[in-house]
Amino acid sequence: MTDPARTSPATTAAPPSTIPPQLVPGTPPPDDEPASAALMREPEPTAEDWQRYDDAIRNRNATYKAMLITMAVIMAPFIGLLYDIRLAIGLLGVGLAFTTVITWKAANRSAPAMRPRLKTSAILNGVMALAAFGALAAMMAVN
Repeated sequence: MTDPARTSPATTAAPPSTIPPQLVPGTPPPDDEPASAALMREPEPTAEDWQRYDDAIRNRNATYKAMLITMAVIMAPFIGLLYDIRLAIGLLGVGLAFTTVITWKAANRSAPAMRPRLKTSAILNGVMALAAFGALAAMMAVN
């Protein structure tokens, strides 16, 4: 007698896929549906579509620049700490002062609802920058 599990076609066939064909990598779009970019609304881009595309690229580049500046401000004191504590505190103060200026300028350009929070953050950054510079001055006076 043969084993029914081996000869049954139901067990040897692959289960039906629940992934839509357009999401499977390498699957071309259907012929009746024109391919269009994700940011484009119509198959033939309009001036508004190109403006949206340019805005998206500008926004992405600004985000990358902000991330790099943030990483530099955060990492600089730790790298400075490898050389000297005074250098690390000085870099911390410079980074906080830079953040104060940038946050204050952003507050002036932001929506009215966000303005008080951003200005408060800028003031706190400024206070911390002054504290860092005060600690640096005290350390320099001792030596």
